Order: sequence, then structure tokens, then C-alpha cells
Amino acid sequence: MTKTKPTRIAHVLWSLENGGLENLLVDLINKQVQEADVALIIINDRVYPPLLERLSPFCHIYFGKRIPGSKNPFFLLPLFWFINVRFRPQVVHFHMENGIERTIHSIQRTQMLHTIHTIHEKGLSPQKFKHADCMVAISPAVERYLKQEKFKNVVRIDNGIEISSIRPRVYHIPTTMRIVQVSRLEHETKGQDLLLQALSLLKKKGVSNFSLDFIGDGSSLEQLKSMAVSLNLEKEVRFLGNQPRHYVYEHLADYDLFVQPSRWEGFGLTVAEAITARLPVLVSANQGPMDIIEQGKYGAYFPLNDAKSCASSIEQLMKEYPVEDFLEEAAFHISKSYGMERVAQEYLQLYMRLLR
Repeated sequence: MTKTKPTRIAHVLWSLENGGLENLLVDLINKQVQEADVALIIINDRVYPPLLERLSPFCHIYFGKRIPGSKNPFFLLPLFWFINVRFRPQVVHFHMENGIERTIHSIQRTQMLHTIHTIHEKGLSPQKFKHADCMVAISPAVERYLKQEKFKNVVRIDNGIEISSIRPRVYHIPTTMRIVQVSRLEHETKGQDLLLQALSLLKKKGVSNFSLDFIGDGSSLEQLKSMAVSLNLEKEVRFLGNQPRHYVYEHLADYDLFVQPSRWEGFGLTVAEAITARLPVLVSANQGPMDIIEQGKYGAYFPLNDAKSCASSIEQLMKEYPVEDFLEEAAFHISKSYGMERVAQEYLQLYMRLLR
């Protein structure tokens, strides 16, 4: 075995909740354990059991059990024991930003890299990542941003999905458009309020052959529920709550249209998943989702923050539903570009380059 082979890799993140980042990381680890010794370090006490159950039994897990927001530093002691004595990683791969990496760097000189999963976080500056040997961008949009902000050692590894796990939709032209939106319910970022406004505009025009399911949970839940009532959409809109990924992968095929009205989106994992399920997608013209649909080649889009244009786009898709060949071509594009096997191999190759 050569010294450059990454035999011990530690992934670090705040919490293992049911989000796109966390689901992708579990997929990545489940691939990497086949070729390396891998650990997952979860700093906070927030863990989503169904996601933990998907994690390979060959992955070492460290539970920090820190209370989110706590200033108590004593949780660092067992963490440092795990890193410096128990596991001793050759590569530490961070999926969040905080002061922990600086402390780890001062105690154990190991290769460190950060994957940047979003570009709208406050305080995202090169100075905060000065200990990183490499910065990984998850999409062309994130790569452009990092280079524009003068980050050093930027490498792009596009996110990926488990293609074979997603049930494909049986093609048909719907009479009632069943719309789905899957993400955290945080409307200031994800734009669910824009989608509700768009559907309200359609209903006022007399277009009512639609329904909408929100899959996800978050701080905007009650506000969005109230908004649906105030817009007279309580009969058309359902909030299905937080669902494990296998539920989403099984039930995407039950819908006729996926809408992602985000105001900011570094990648858009759920957009790629919906296309794989053979759903037409409608996204706001921002960042990651536009890269996924190749600026309109594999999906429809509307101007950012424009509920009226969103409504017009939905109505147009109702009148001229995409043909089956188009949806199959879009799904093939995703399978070719965003498979998890590629992602896992590109990260392992990056680790080996850092260790040389």
C-alpha cells in the first residue's frame, strides 16, 4: 500500500438532518468505504434516524452531541481524542465552516479540504478558510463565485445522485397537473411563497386543474400554511412534512411537474432527482438549477423573484406538456453527468493528489 492512498478519511459536519447535503454525504461515504477507511464526525446532537440507518456499517461514527449554539468548549476534548488518537485521519473533509478546523490544524497536521455547498451564507470569505488545502465547489455556479471572491485552490466536483434508486414516471399527459416541491421550507431562500403566489394568479384566471404538495419541513411552515389559506389555496395545497429520501424517490413519479422557485441555490439536487424520475421541471433562473438544465435545454425556467412569470410558465406547461422523448433525453443527461459513482471517484482522486 502506498503512502498516497487515502486509507483514513474523516468527514465533518454540524448535524445529520434530512437535507440535500446530508443525503449526498451518506451516499458519498457509502461509496468511499469500499476503497478507504472512513469516519463521519457529527458535531451537534441533531441526527435524523432514517438517514443514519442508510449509512454503511463500515463507517466509523463520532457523535459530538453538542447543543446547537452552545459556547461550552468541552465537547472538543473527546472530539480531539477521536481525531488524534482513535482514528487519526490522513484527510479531514469539512462540509461546514467554523473554528474547529483551525484547532484541529494546530494539533494534527493533516490534509484539510472544504466542500462549499451554498453561496449565500454570510461571512463566506477566503480568510476564514486559510487552513484549507483545497476548496471544492459543488457546481459551476459555486465555482464561479469562489474564483470571483479570490478563493485559492478551487476544484469543482459536481454533486451527484443515486440514479438507480429513483422510480421513473410512466409517461402520460395529465388532465390535472400534480405539482411537487421538495426542499426545506425556508421561503426567503427556497421561494415557496413565489410558487403559492403563482398558483393564486392561475386560480384567479380560472385555471384550477392543479394541486401542489410541499415535501419538507422548516421555519416557514406555519407562514406558508397561513399564506395558502389567505390565497384561497387550502384545497389545492398539501404540506406532507419531512420525508425520508426513499419516500421521495418512490413518490416523485406520482407527480406531473416539479417546481423549484429558489432565490438562491448552489446546485439543486432535487431538480436532478426530479428529472431522473422523468418529470418536467420548472426552475427560477438562478445559479445551480440553471446549470443542471443547461440554461433551458433540459427544463423550463422563469425570471428570479417573478411569481407572474412562474404562473405563465406553469400554464404553458399545462397547455403544451413535454413529449416523452424530451423527458427521456433529459433523464439520460442527468445519468451521464451526475451519477454518484463519478462523484466518489473524483473525491478519492482529489484526496490522493493532496497526499502526494
